[in-house]
Amino acid sequence: SYLRSLSFTMSLLPSFALSHSFLSLLFYFTSPPSYIHPDEHFQTISPIFHLLNRGKKQAHLTWEFFEKQRSIGSILPFVGQPIILSLFWLLFLLLNSSASHRRAPSIHTSSSNQKNSISSPLSHKFKFDLSLVFHISLVFSHHLFSNSVEMVILFYLVRLIMRIEAMVRRDGGRLSQKADSVANAASQASRASRQRTFSPSADGHSPGHSLRLFSLFFTCGVLSAFGFWTRFSFAFALVILSPYLLYLSYSHHKRSLIHFLDYILGFLCVGAVFVVVDSLYYGSFQRDGIWEITPINNLLYNMDKSNLALHTLHPRYLHALVNFPLLFGPLGVYLYVKEAKSLVQLVCLFLKPRGSLRRRFHILSHSRPLLDFVMIALLASYLFCFSMAPHQEMRFLLPLAVPVCFLLTRHLRKIEGGVFKKLLLGFSAVHMVVFIVIFGYLHQGGVVPSLRQFAKESRANVLQMPVSDRLFSTDYPLNVIYSHTYMPPKYLLDQDVDDPKILLHDVAGDLQLMQRTIDTLIQEKRPLYLVTPASLVSQSPEMYNSYERITCMYPHLSMEDPPRSPDQLCLQLLRIQ
Repeated sequence: SYLRSLSFTMSLLPSFALSHSFLSLLFYFTSPPSYIHPDEHFQTISPIFHLLNRGKKQAHLTWEFFEKQRSIGSILPFVGQPIILSLFWLLFLLLNSSASHRRAPSIHTSSSNQKNSISSPLSHKFKFDLSLVFHISLVFSHHLFSNSVEMVILFYLVRLIMRIEAMVRRDGGRLSQKADSVANAASQASRASRQRTFSPSADGHSPGHSLRLFSLFFTCGVLSAFGFWTRFSFAFALVILSPYLLYLSYSHHKRSLIHFLDYILGFLCVGAVFVVVDSLYYGSFQRDGIWEITPINNLLYNMDKSNLALHTLHPRYLHALVNFPLLFGPLGVYLYVKEAKSLVQLVCLFLKPRGSLRRRFHILSHSRPLLDFVMIALLASYLFCFSMAPHQEMRFLLPLAVPVCFLLTRHLRKIEGGVFKKLLLGFSAVHMVVFIVIFGYLHQGGVVPSLRQFAKESRANVLQMPVSDRLFSTDYPLNVIYSHTYMPPKYLLDQDVDDPKILLHDVAGDLQLMQRTIDTLIQEKRPLYLVTPASLVSQSPEMYNSYERITCMYPHLSMEDPPRSPDQLCLQLLRIQ
């Protein structure tokens, strides 16, 4: 069965029935609307909703869309959704390709043979064991982050680079063989005269071959532009991958840079489209004659520490020592240890004052496959640049799943079966399950269902809901206060700006602000409700005892107010008046 190809997690399970049950459980834990971060709504779906309704419906726009910042591309909300849906394609590939370690020799490049070859229609010697980041793909495929889009684009860009590298290697071998057979010139000339129409070009390659290389390099440029306009942090990958593409172009026949120019052409074409569309969307070109380059605006915004202070400041070691191990678990820690020596070797080699860049690449390729060092440099580039900023969230590290997956696939293939490998994979499987349950099922899971309940009852007349079945008052508009939760996405209520039935008030985690808001809204003599985690209510019962409990939304986990018992894993809806 294709379900048996679910990598080491599935290989630990003894039977098809158990494997099927386990997979169903994973999808069940990611189906409910967990809420990882407000940006999954406010950077993508909310602006689409606002644009399609021409501002007549309530929708919140974040700072990226303000006049001074303009830090997010106007195309991203529209292209991000299908790109994120391609994460499901990755899961399909995981389930339908031979990705398990038991069949690894048939799909992965062995340590003695570094040439890429086709193993299936979906993969050119696929070097990624996607199950190593299965929890990330599964959870974040339900949440539309720009970081998730960046991760998927980086994945496809690296895949294309691997195909280019394979073609360059094969071409090098063919040209060498052709040089060895140059003595048979008469025979070759005769054959060329008979097949003039289909003969190779002067550089030894057929027109179709050159066209394939052109399309690959050009597509790499297109993906690079999409990644850069998705998040400016994609530049951290381009500073590593662009020189490698330059090296591959230079290593091809006659040491030509023509293919790298194809890459630049693809980047400039798509980048120009983004600039024009963003300039028209924000109105800067019509008003001031200024072209809008949103990733540069985003970079300048993030370089100002006072701006980052508005989003909370963190210690600079948080990514390296906390977020990375938390995201990738025991396998991430194992990778830290294994690649520390290679990273030092890479840095020392490129700090030497002598020797050409080509010679340094040549030296590296004799110790390990060159693409391994590219992935190490890619990992180090992201981690170092992200650590320079004092605002550090775990989701920023999602693109690191690509080099981490690549390098772990290499290392785990080399580990012989034994106690260490079983323990490593076992602890990693446990980490994945815990990660999926917390972030795919529990985390802030009551916020969206509570909004849906309010929206459902606000349309009660249309739905002909009996009054006895309603939880809330029919005396609209209602005032609803959200305390100690993430910001509720207003667009889910589908309300007109001029005639809202539900007035949302987000007080974040400020209890004093919550109390002042309650005192103010009570004076309006309208129905007033409070939505807050049950764990917070249990910690201060004297504050909430006077309020009537309406219902609870399960499950809901607030990291800021962790529950003390399982019955507190819910979001309480309280009636104040």
